Amino acid sequence: MEKYMILIDRAVGQEISILNTVLAYTPFIISTLILDNNRQKAAVLDFINKTGSKRIESVYTIEEIDRWDDASGLDYDFINSCRPAQLKIENSLTRYTSDYNERKYVYYMASSFWNLQIKRHPISLIVVADTLHGLPYDAIPQQIAKNNNLHFLSYECFGVNPWNRFMFDYSTRELIRINNEQSHCIKEYHENATNDMLNIDLGKFPEVNPEQLPEEQRGEYLLLKEIDKLAGPLGVDVFQAFRHNSFHQRKQIASCGFTTSVYEDLKAYKDFMKTKRYLYAHEKKDVDFDTPYIFYALHFEPEASIQCRLTFEAQLALIKMISQALPPNWKLYIKEHPHQYNINTYTLSYHVSTINLFKTIKYYKRILETPNVVVVSHEYKSEELAKKSVAVAGLVGTIIMETITYKKPILLFSEVHPGVKIPAILKCFSFEQLKAAMQKLQEGYTPDYSDAEEILNQYVFGSVEDYQRNTVGLLNWIYNNIA
Repeated sequence: MEKYMILIDRAVGQEISILNTVLAYTPFIISTLILDNNRQKAAVLDFINKTGSKRIESVYTIEEIDRWDDASGLDYDFINSCRPAQLKIENSLTRYTSDYNERKYVYYMASSFWNLQIKRHPISLIVVADTLHGLPYDAIPQQIAKNNNLHFLSYECFGVNPWNRFMFDYSTRELIRINNEQSHCIKEYHENATNDMLNIDLGKFPEVNPEQLPEEQRGEYLLLKEIDKLAGPLGVDVFQAFRHNSFHQRKQIASCGFTTSVYEDLKAYKDFMKTKRYLYAHEKKDVDFDTPYIFYALHFEPEASIQCRLTFEAQLALIKMISQALPPNWKLYIKEHPHQYNINTYTLSYHVSTINLFKTIKYYKRILETPNVVVVSHEYKSEELAKKSVAVAGLVGTIIMETITYKKPILLFSEVHPGVKIPAILKCFSFEQLKAAMQKLQEGYTPDYSDAEEILNQYVFGSVEDYQRNTVGLLNWIYNNIA
C-alpha cells in the first residue's frame, strides 16, 4: 500500500536537506514538496524530468503559497479545524507586512491551497526539514497533522547553528531520542552556541576588485562601498532610490511572497531608531552586583523561535511572571539582545520593513515600570551578568548552553529545547512551578550538570551523518508502524 507524506525542505542543495534521503532510503511518496526558492524548484523539476521519478507529485515554493490566488479549496469545516494555525500565521506574517487584511487574505488563500493538497491522498506523515516558522507553508500542515493524529516532525535548534539541531514532534510535543555515532562534549555545545547567533555573520558589501570592473562602473562601486561603511545597506538603498526616483518601487523580502519599498523601510527604521535612543537613555549604567538577582537576556524580535514554536511566547508577560515570583529584595536584571539594533546589515535587513512593530517605546516602558526589574546597559557582557546572578532565566537560545558551563541554576520556560531532559534544569511551565523553583534558589540550590553532556548527546545530532542516518531510521519506523 502506497503511503504519502508532505515534505517541506527549504534546504535543498545543502547538507541538512533530507529530500534525497527520503527518495533514496524510504518508500514514502512525496505528495507535496515545498521548497525555498525557484532555483531549487527548477533543480527538482529537472531531476523529475530526467529520471521520470513518480515519487514527487507536486512542487511549490513558499513564495507561491504566499501568493496563492485560488479560492476553490475554501471550506468552512477545514477553516474551523485550522483556527489555531490562523492565529499563528497572522501573528508571524507581521514580520513581512503590517496590513491587517493582507495577512488575513494570505491566510485564507493558503487554507485553500492546503485543503486542495490533502484532498488528493490520505497523508501519513508531515516533515519540516528546518525549524518551524509559523507561516502559511508550515503552520497549516502542523494543524493538519494534529487534527489527524499524524506525526509532525521538525528539525529545531537552540540558536541557528545547524549542529545544535534536534528533532521535535509537534503533534506529541516531544523530543525524539536519537542514536548518534558521533557525540559532543559540553565545551563543543557551548562553542556551537556562542559561535551562533551572537557571532552570526552579518554580511558585508560585495567585495570586488575595482580594476576588474568596466571603467564606467568603478567610480559607482567605490562610492556605494563608502556609503555602505557610513550607513549600511539601507543607506545604499536610499542613495539608489534618490538616483533612480524609486522610493516606492516594490522589492521582494527574502524568498517569501511579500514586498517592501525603500520608503517603507526608511519610515520603519526611523521609528526603530527612536525606540533605540529611548532604551539607551533608560538603561542602568551602574549595576549593583551585591543584590540577589535573576538574569534574563531578551530575545531578538521578530524571531520564529519565540514567535510560533513555544507555548509561552510573550516576553513582556514572562518578565511580569518572573518579577511577581521573586523573593523579597531580589531583582530581575534584563539586557537587550546584542543584535536587536543591528538589523541594518545584509543578514538581518529583511526585518527592516516592519521592525518598528515589535519592540516599541511602550514595550520598554512596560518593562521599566514592572516592579523589581532593572534594564541594564547593553555595554555589560552577558557572561558577567550570568556568572554573578543567582540564576539565569531563558526561553531558548545560546544562553542556556552557556549557563550550563557556568554551573549556574537555569529557569527554563520552553519545552522545545533539549534542556527539558536535563534533571538539574528547573522547568517553569506554570507560575506555581516558578514559585517552587524560586524557593529552591532561596535555599541555595546548586545544580549538578554532570549528566548534561550524556543527555544532550541522546537528542542533539552529532554530525551530518548522524542527522541523515537517524532521519532514515525514524521515517522508516513511522512508515512501517502507521495504518
